[in-house]
Amino acid sequence: MLEAHFEDSDTVLRVERDGVELCRVPLSSDQHECYAFRETRLWRGMLVLGLGHRVLFVEVTRVAHWHDLGEYFGHFFEAEDCLLVASCSRVHRFDGPGTPTWSSACLAVDGVIVESVADGLVLGSGEWDPPGDWRPFTLELTTGRHLQPLD
Repeated sequence: MLEAHFEDSDTVLRVERDGVELCRVPLSSDQHECYAFRETRLWRGMLVLGLGHRVLFVEVTRVAHWHDLGEYFGHFFEAEDCLLVASCSRVHRFDGPGTPTWSSACLAVDGVIVESVADGLVLGSGEWDPPGDWRPFTLELTTGRHLQPLD
């Protein structure tokens, strides 16, 4: 089983399989990044970590790929054959193994939530005027193109 453990006051991520260490990933801190959320997930045999402004994909082969989101990481959402990553103002799609496919247009100013994926559409909401002014959005799953909100 693939697992991740934080060490040294969360500055190192240790990745293990069945108790055997596969790799150690230094998690450099940037004092300008917001660390409001941190989440790890197993996806397609990879460990995925959202932290600060970045998403890290650690393949079983010990190869790690950081992808800079340009703003704070929010949450993961698994959809069909991809992983959606919500950030401060956008949704980003990644295909295996950690290949970025698209980033949406601006959907919010302080948080995006993906609520569901159905019939090739990504449904969610973005916060435009904190606190509480959440507005719905709809994206095409294949392209990330923003469509009019559903009524």
